[in-house]
Amino acid sequence: MKKIIVVGIMVWLVLALTVGVFAFQNEPDGFRRLKWGDPVGEEMEYLDDLDGSKSYTLPDDKMSIGNAEFLMIV
Repeated sequence: MKKIIVVGIMVWLVLALTVGVFAFQNEPDGFRRLKWGDPVGEEMEYLDDLDGSKSYTLPDDKMSIGNAEFLMIV
């Protein structure tokens, strides 16, 4: 029984310590011209307070990503 517990702990430690190895290599640090966590810029237009989150849009932003067309990106 002790061997099973020790092996289980060792497997858990190996998995816990190697999770970072499988992270995305070129993960984006923002969206379009904006970096995650940046303060709201002067070029952004305030829309509304949705569910406790303030919503903004970029008025001159193109409303597509790849082949997908959008009515609004907030």
